[in-house]
Amino acid sequence: MSDADPAAQAALFATIIGSLQRAEYVHYVNAASTCLFMYDHATTFFDEVELIWPASWGAGKILFLLARYLTWPELVSGLVHQFWDIDAGMCHRIFGYNSFSIVWGIGAAEMILVLRTWAIWDRHRGLLIGLVTLFFGVWIAESYIISQLVDKTIFVPATSFSPVLRGCVITASTQIVTYAWILLTAYEALILGLTLVKAVQHFRSGSNRLMNMLYRDGILYFVYLFAISAANLIVVYTTEAEFTILLTQLQRSLYAVLCCRIILHLKQAMLQTDLETFGGPGQVGATTELGKDTVMAFNRERDNTAAFFGTTFQAEEDKADMELETVGYSQP
Repeated sequence: MSDADPAAQAALFATIIGSLQRAEYVHYVNAASTCLFMYDHATTFFDEVELIWPASWGAGKILFLLARYLTWPELVSGLVHQFWDIDAGMCHRIFGYNSFSIVWGIGAAEMILVLRTWAIWDRHRGLLIGLVTLFFGVWIAESYIISQLVDKTIFVPATSFSPVLRGCVITASTQIVTYAWILLTAYEALILGLTLVKAVQHFRSGSNRLMNMLYRDGILYFVYLFAISAANLIVVYTTEAEFTILLTQLQRSLYAVLCCRIILHLKQAMLQTDLETFGGPGQVGATTELGKDTVMAFNRERDNTAAFFGTTFQAEEDKADMELETVGYSQP
């Protein structure tokens, strides 16, 4: 054996160890993402049962359930991918399923943001048509990019390196996925920009507690999602092949968590403000003091919330109409 052989073997060994370590980091992030989603689902499940399940079927309810419950098969298959002893073919099939499921799961969550943006823009039809058309253009391109990523990503079972290891290790991939995250980040920047424009108009024209909370939550959630998309883009573009999917599951989990919370908070805020503004003894005087503009703002936000869920709030609307008549107001 020549003198160069030990050095070459040492370099190869160091490369393998480095690859395995990076794969472990991905496993840790994915496990943390799974715990985050499970914790959030557990802590909001009773709110879901109370606020979402009885609602009539509409775009918001369907998107909520898709964003939340499509995540579970991804998490389970992801754990199999990382911690079971499976062959390279199974590694690749699970990766392909998860990749497309994540893209369209994020798409379902993104449509919740589109509906929220449409709602705060007073359900402007042209805006909705434009955002939905752009959405399908972006997600068709995303699907093509992901198909190329799946084709060019190669796995080997971790047992190839040691019989005590489990899961799959990426040995080759492509940075083409960068373009997918660029498209997603650009689309989110558009949604965030539209939200900020409307928020500035809202705060300049006066506000109430309900509206302030809804804009605050919406802007914060959009900023968080934009930040994780930008971080994913940077990681994919600047790091090794094993880190191609480092933040993907975290991004998916955050989309499911935050976008579903947008709908839950809308429902909670609408019902709470309905009670405080129109319900209970002694509230009529408070309503009169608030004035007609506040009542109209409440009705508009209630209607925007109801747009997510079809006609679920008809009973609340009828009740509000009766209360308005009591204090001398009528619906605009």
